[in-house]
Amino acid sequence: MPNAEEENGESFQAFRHCSFASTFREKLFQILICGRGRLPTTNSCNRSELLSKSDRISLSDLLEVDEWEEQLFSDGIRDVIRRVESGEKKAVEDVRELAKDNMEIRDMFGEMGVIPMLISMVGYSGEITHQMNVLYALLNVGVGHEMNKAAIANTGAIDILVNLLSATPLTSKLSEAIIANLLSLSALDANKPILVLSEVIPILAAFISSPNTTSICKQDSIRTLLNLSHIPINTHLTHLIPTFVGLISEPDINEYALSILCNLVSTAEGKVMVTQHLDVLIDVLNWVHEPLCQEKAVYILMVIALEMNYIGKAKMVDAGIRSTLLELMLVGTNFAENCATKLLETLTVDKEKELPVLKSLLELSLKENMRKNVKRANLKHVDVS
Repeated sequence: MPNAEEENGESFQAFRHCSFASTFREKLFQILICGRGRLPTTNSCNRSELLSKSDRISLSDLLEVDEWEEQLFSDGIRDVIRRVESGEKKAVEDVRELAKDNMEIRDMFGEMGVIPMLISMVGYSGEITHQMNVLYALLNVGVGHEMNKAAIANTGAIDILVNLLSATPLTSKLSEAIIANLLSLSALDANKPILVLSEVIPILAAFISSPNTTSICKQDSIRTLLNLSHIPINTHLTHLIPTFVGLISEPDINEYALSILCNLVSTAEGKVMVTQHLDVLIDVLNWVHEPLCQEKAVYILMVIALEMNYIGKAKMVDAGIRSTLLELMLVGTNFAENCATKLLETLTVDKEKELPVLKSLLELSLKENMRKNVKRANLKHVDVS
């Protein structure tokens, strides 16, 4: 005989299953019955009876619900897609709602061909509400689903989205929806070269720099560029380094800007351009309240210093970086401490080498001056070696 704990566990699982089935049925019923779709037929159970007795449903009823739910799941999605194909605007809203939280539904939408239908609707409606539904339906179908993201890009959505973003005066809400789609697509490595070849980079840079851009647009724009900076050959962003440095002072996006600089400093061209802004990066090291920013800034400085000549490192020292690094080694994160230690060691080793090098240069200079003086006086018998 099962104990009370086992009985309670079984009852709880049955309750969870029943509650999920009821919630799922309710969402699909709202879409399929309320004058917008048709209910699939099945002999496996009596739906009206199941719905009416949801408060006293048995385990055998749950099995019938499973069979019915599976058929409803498939037939219902097909019905929504049929309505989208016929041009019903409300069906697009249904796609947006159904794909929002369910990966299995995203699978079915992708397999059943809803993606080309949605892409064909982007930019071709004067109704803002419908256009928002199209964009967010497309976004929800692709979120977290690599195959659907690839299908969206391969169907030509990127050029359509970029053209829409650049060619038309848009409301802030539409801009946010378009950029959200670009951000989602940029997360897939296979899509990054397509985005780089489009005109999206200067457009997003303009959005980031504009004082009229909403906070959401600005954050999603720089996050998209951050995704694109992960490409091994990322010189397509090097010319924007002054822009990214300027964004370090903006609290909502400074971490993203520094992350991009971390990626760009790995290239020779990027390293040269970032080196022109050492003062800004050194200042970031004093942001005790922003440990992630400190980590990224000290990492960038370390990478630069490892390949710097003595003159470049001397500029770091003159800017007062030594005391800042010592403080970072005491109060910074483990990563920041390690980078600061490495950077300080590099600067210290060069400092220790400084006097012997200067002494050697001074001796060579003195000997050269003596030779010149001897030559002028025509005193060839004097040995200056």
